[in-house]
Amino acid sequence: MSVTPTYSLGQIAELLSCATAFVGMPRQQALRVAEVMAMCEYKQGDMLTQEGNVNQGHLILVVSGEAKITSKLVNGVDPMVYRRAKPGHLVGEVGFVDGSRHSATCTAVTPVHAAVLERDHLTRMLESQPMAAAQLMAGLLKIMAQRIRDANMTIQTLGVVHMGLQQELA
Repeated sequence: MSVTPTYSLGQIAELLSCATAFVGMPRQQALRVAEVMAMCEYKQGDMLTQEGNVNQGHLILVVSGEAKITSKLVNGVDPMVYRRAKPGHLVGEVGFVDGSRHSATCTAVTPVHAAVLERDHLTRMLESQPMAAAQLMAGLLKIMAQRIRDANMTIQTLGVVHMGLQQELA
């Protein structure tokens, strides 16, 4: 990662306000979050996160470029692309919240500029800028809720497939 001062706080705040999780975040709160984010640049092929690695405690907002998010299949070898991260998308939010190892690998498909929020900055924001921190956490909760809904839908779909296979075997 290398620091690059290419984007203004206003541009970062605009992306935060427009990001699906943070739609409706007041500009003032988005600016406060943007103020504590550091700009980073990733080259094509660089990994923003790597599945299984210890989470470094940061949340990544893609500002420009595109990255693919992959996870290994059950065989542990073949990766499956399950999401693309484009401007306004967040990466590493699950590990940012719970501090666990990364559950997926995020690789830059093109050069990527990103705004990075360190977990320590969020902790400080809870004391100094509680409304901005609350808005950020509410957005992260929306992401987590959607991921749970998606996982439930996948489980239901797999249940139907499983029942069909059981009927075939019987």
